[in-house]
Amino acid sequence: PAGAMAAALGASLAPTKGTAAAPALNLEERARVVAVGYGLLALLVVYISSSSLSQKQQNRPVLGLLLIGLLASFFALLWPIKVRRMERILSRGGWSDNGGGGADDAATASLMSRRGGNSSTADGDGDVGASTSSSAAALASGSRVATFEQVLRERNFWLIFSVCFIGMGSGITLINNIGGLVLSLGGARGQQDTYVVLISVGSCVGRAGAGLASDQFKRWPRANYLLANSLLMALAQLSLCIPNLSSLYLSCFLTGVSFGAYFSLMPVILGDFFAGSDFGKVLGAAMMAPTLGSLVFSTFLASTFYKWASPAHAATCVGPACFRATWFVLAASSFLAAQLSRKIK
Repeated sequence: PAGAMAAALGASLAPTKGTAAAPALNLEERARVVAVGYGLLALLVVYISSSSLSQKQQNRPVLGLLLIGLLASFFALLWPIKVRRMERILSRGGWSDNGGGGADDAATASLMSRRGGNSSTADGDGDVGASTSSSAAALASGSRVATFEQVLRERNFWLIFSVCFIGMGSGITLINNIGGLVLSLGGARGQQDTYVVLISVGSCVGRAGAGLASDQFKRWPRANYLLANSLLMALAQLSLCIPNLSSLYLSCFLTGVSFGAYFSLMPVILGDFFAGSDFGKVLGAAMMAPTLGSLVFSTFLASTFYKWASPAHAATCVGPACFRATWFVLAASSFLAAQLSRKIK
């Protein structure tokens, strides 16, 4: 679905040095990509829900075949199917058969004005990132396009990295410890399956919704979406402090929504600031944030508090105190992430 949205919203297909221009998608192809993208999203939600809830208890291996059908759906992009409804929707948005339109031109002009550069720089014609001196000049003139080395010296990059380190790490902490949390609150073994489904579906909603919202409502800077998402994660972590299996349903869903939204917001915000020839390296470095967040918050923090709350020589911890300190620390950290988001300019 993310790839479908990128294609449908007119990603830049300009050539680089020594390569020919890539043909833009026409209206029919865009409609097909969008329809299949949303279809795959719906199938994925159904597959996660049905397999997690019933495959383990009722022993239905046939549900595994749904995954094969899900993957096979990608081949629908290769067939000349007609999606008239999507074509009409895209036509109303200003798209034309040559792959462009009024909406695309306006978005491009807006992006150029924010970067302070011209269209040749934004399209990545190969001149960007040729040397450190040219990157420094680009930054000095107001453009956000830079080499990987220049980006690592940028304050905004480390602010975005820190916010995602806290937010994604908080989400992974719940995912990794949901089984122990359910047992500590008096649940039975295997009962965590339902909560895992809620986290998964929430993550799916967050990934799709955050990207669409940040594109649809452009009056609100994308950094503000990161701020709102951090506050949502803080609220979810605070709700986890309630020692009740019933309230845990909502807590898991909210955590999933916020966790998934980070994966959509981080690439687009980095792209707004640092799009260029080295963007792959920039995004790869930023994706270390959830890894480090998992190591710090889940592996070290949560396990340390869990051991402190466990009785001596006990294999497991029972009671609300097992994870309460962890959720309080993560909630406070998420509020700190929200404050850091305000500094992204």
